[in-house]
Amino acid sequence: MPSAVSRQVWVISVGVGFVMAGLTLVAPILPLYALEFGVSYTAAGALITGFAVARLAFSVVGGVAGDRWGARRVTVFGTALLAVSSVTAALAPNYGVLLGSRFIEGVGSAIFATTAFQYLLQITPRERLGRATAAFQTGLLVGVAIGPFVGGLLAEVGDFRTPFWAYAGLAALVSVLAWFFIEDLPSRGTSARQVFGAAAKLVRSRSFVSLMLVGFSMMFMRSGARVTLLPLYAEQQLGFGAGDIGILLSVSALTN
Repeated sequence: MPSAVSRQVWVISVGVGFVMAGLTLVAPILPLYALEFGVSYTAAGALITGFAVARLAFSVVGGVAGDRWGARRVTVFGTALLAVSSVTAALAPNYGVLLGSRFIEGVGSAIFATTAFQYLLQITPRERLGRATAAFQTGLLVGVAIGPFVGGLLAEVGDFRTPFWAYAGLAALVSVLAWFFIEDLPSRGTSARQVFGAAAKLVRSRSFVSLMLVGFSMMFMRSGARVTLLPLYAEQQLGFGAGDIGILLSVSALTN
């Protein structure tokens, strides 16, 4: 693998690790933070749903935008949205602002993740693709594993807003890395219609739909039980602190 390509693969892998660490920094405290605004458990769960809806809606947009305007600018824009949404969440005066910040975070996350992985596939020679993808997934899983533990500690040292400030810092750092190390590729001129047309062909595949249903089932259980209910149950029924909840979530991620 040429050194320039290798360097970019590692930058993308480290970048996605930082982003996922930031995303999971707030996992131990997010539903508990929502309850401070006097909302119900359902409203606390809506913070996860709002993020997920934004990711679902903007994932394809990220791929098309990366091809049209260049991976560097789009990844920087995506991580800038993550930084802004984290600052907004940290300063949120009410639940509505917090929910809106989660939606913006989902948009930024979708744009960054889709564009970064698309870029990795484009720059990596086919014979090195497995190794590059493994590096990307390793960065992602390390970030997911470390984030909850550190986020719980930060909440105990500071308060529920502290992990959001750390998340904003990580997102800003990834913006800088993307600007200096990602080099734009010539546009392939792919339109949104072509992307959705290709997706429609996949949906007609029974095997693909089966895999999608499996993935949906796993994420449904993970998002509902692990991210929302576990912190609430651990804090209100077992008396766990934010640090203890972070350890639980990190252990779960490590076994994953």
